[in-house]
Amino acid sequence: MQTKSNPAIIGAVRSISGTKVSVQLYPSINSTISYIYGNGYKVGEVGGFVRIPQGFINLYGIIVQIGADAVPESMRNDVNTGLRWMTIQLIGEGAKGQPFERGVSQYPMIDDEVYIVTEEDLVNIYGHEKGAEFVSVGTISGAENIPALIDINKLVTRHSCIVGSTGTGKSTTVAEVINTLINPVVFPSSRIILIDIHGEYCKTFKSRANIFRTTPEAKTDKKLVVPFWAMSYNEFVSFVFGDIQDNDRFPLSELILKLKKLTIEKNPSLFSYLNTDNITVDTPVPFSLRRLFLYLYRLMFATHICAGTGQKYVL
Repeated sequence: MQTKSNPAIIGAVRSISGTKVSVQLYPSINSTISYIYGNGYKVGEVGGFVRIPQGFINLYGIIVQIGADAVPESMRNDVNTGLRWMTIQLIGEGAKGQPFERGVSQYPMIDDEVYIVTEEDLVNIYGHEKGAEFVSVGTISGAENIPALIDINKLVTRHSCIVGSTGTGKSTTVAEVINTLINPVVFPSSRIILIDIHGEYCKTFKSRANIFRTTPEAKTDKKLVVPFWAMSYNEFVSFVFGDIQDNDRFPLSELILKLKKLTIEKNPSLFSYLNTDNITVDTPVPFSLRRLFLYLYRLMFATHICAGTGQKYVL
């Protein structure tokens, strides 16, 4: 049980179900804060970390549930169990001095003791990697001495999201990440497109960004214009023609593809990086909207005196 010599111990494992572990807090814990080496740590806070030593390896988990609902189902009818329980979700493991790894290769046993995660443990989890690819965007919650580091290479090559309740600082975090990425000294070649639907970031980056609006509000704003040829084929058809029959979609796509290839052939210096054999109808290449409608108009309304002449209009 928890002693003054080791105040980091808060409870023991009582039930294991896969990576979910039920922990019973020791009765000797009569405060929600435990002081370890002069630092105060909250005991049993949802979202907090705990560790369960397994020899040379430490298992790490996050507290996901506390109180009566955390009591194992098989023990809920026993009034002697009390309500001082936590549900832990195991997330990874690591030996002292070794990098933290997600996932677990072993599981705790009944009566294994559970420890509060201290700043020293958090350093092992979050690491102190160095290098240009790691940048700090703040500090770890509950450990102000540990920087929150982001691997920029992974951030920009994967889908990422920043989530949180209203007022928790999502917009501020996004702004801080972007500020880091547009640092001309660290990332001189960075280019960022920010789609700001609610207009939250215009004032923040107005001196360092080109701002485009559908309805410009300031003299420095530029009008946002999306060229029709930048749309995908389905978007273009939906916007210009509305609903058309399926048997008309393929001939129309062939016609638009031919017009795009014609643009490349007539402007070889501008499109030297493109091979006409490799482009598709969705490739963003300018084409003449006037030519397209002229061809379609002639196709629909032209009068042929002789039937079956097989006449074709050249684009």
